[in-house]
Amino acid sequence: MSMRLIVEGEECSVQRYIRDLKQDKRYRFYHIHEFLLNPVEMKVECYVERTNNRLSEDKKPLAKVIMEIPDEHGAKKIEIDLLDIKLVNLLDGKTTIFGMSYDVYAHPSRKE
Repeated sequence: MSMRLIVEGEECSVQRYIRDLKQDKRYRFYHIHEFLLNPVEMKVECYVERTNNRLSEDKKPLAKVIMEIPDEHGAKKIEIDLLDIKLVNLLDGKTTIFGMSYDVYAHPSRKE
């Protein structure tokens, strides 16, 4: 059985809240619609369904870090999957993100 989720508020707070919810692999999100209400506020409507995925104690959740880097042609979007992610908010308003990443196709004996 799915639920309808509506989140409304300051844009960065809403995006952070939805991103944090999406990291929980026990839930599946679909039909996600984002609306800008004014220059500072937004509204997100989506449906959430509980999945049968259960994280075992030895598995760490996977998080996707998405960054947009502006260049002369617009902005490039970079997506990085990290395991065991940690976010540290620094006093100067900057955020440090770190975690583990690995290439499942890399051959351990090959060093280039």
